[in-house]
Amino acid sequence: MDIVTRNGTGDIKTHLHALENACQIAHALHCLTIRIFPFRWPDNRKGPFGTKEDMDRIIPNIKRAIEIAKSYQVTLVLENCPYSHLPKGEMTLQVVRALQSSYLKLLWDPANSYRAIPANVPKEYMHWNLKEELEHMAPYIGHIHIKDYRYDASSPKPFLHVPVGKGDIPYSDLLTSLRENGYTGSLSLEPEVDGKGSIECMRVLKKMVNNVSKPSKNII
Repeated sequence: MDIVTRNGTGDIKTHLHALENACQIAHALHCLTIRIFPFRWPDNRKGPFGTKEDMDRIIPNIKRAIEIAKSYQVTLVLENCPYSHLPKGEMTLQVVRALQSSYLKLLWDPANSYRAIPANVPKEYMHWNLKEELEHMAPYIGHIHIKDYRYDASSPKPFLHVPVGKGDIPYSDLLTSLRENGYTGSLSLEPEVDGKGSIECMRVLKKMVNNVSKPSKNII
């Protein structure tokens, strides 16, 4: 279940009220997780975002959200999003590690990490590739989104949505790493392509998952 407020507007009190409503619905539906975002970056300020000053404001407010979730026995999954202060998985990982709550996990979107705008990200978060990011995040992941991008520098919007397996995200390697790290949670497609492309994404992802689920012949 997601929480949203109209046009993404409203103060902290408004957003926490929306979260409580979502928790009530989730509890009634026996839904165990609710997706949240780490606050949209402001249009009236240039990056980078997710700085120490930003983190000092974000973390206490996520803590307030956790207190609400705990009272309804649901878990929040925090998604890294390129339109937010925390586009890289490493950045949302910092929040989860700081708060150390069983009611807060990560919703990792590797494609969102890939397409993070460098000018919006502090330099200290630009060192890990996607596989390294996964290795660090694995114990904290509660859900995963799957979509793919192909980078084309000649395009006005260089990150192009393409079917899974036809872009730059190394999903076969990432799925193998997930298996090796013992991930047993869910994957959900967020293909952002047309209907035909979405069907192709389903077929390709199913094939990838089946391939990494087979026991290795090299195990001794």
